[in-house]
This record gives sequence, structure tokens and C-alpha cells, in this order.
Amino acid sequence: MPSGGMTGRGHAAPAAGQGRAGREPARDLTASPLFVLLFVLLVLLVLLVLVVLLDHWSQAWIMS
Repeated sequence: MPSGGMTGRGHAAPAAGQGRAGREPARDLTASPLFVLLFVLLVLLVLLVLVVLLDHWSQAWIMS
């Protein structure tokens, strides 16, 4: 028997004695610090790629 209602299903019926209506805010992925860190790293990576590409394109445009 899983304790704490971690059944692996998103909208499982609450067990007897757990009146949460199947909602578990602790499972919200967007509130996780790891998710926030990965999102920030992804944004920084995209910005870095954009800067490198813009630099490359501007150099090619100046040379032509």
C-alpha cells in the first residue's frame, strides 16, 4: 500500500482518511527548484546561441 498517495496516477481517487480530492500540490513540477534551475539554464543557453549566431552573421555581413 503506497503511503502519502503516491500511486503514479495523476487523478487517482483519494484513499480512505485522505480527503485531498486527488490534488497534491507537492507534485507540481513547475514549483520545483530543479525545474526553475533547468529553465534558467535553458534560457541562458538559448541567449548564448543567439549572441554567437548574431556575432557570426554580423562579421560575415561586414566582410561582404
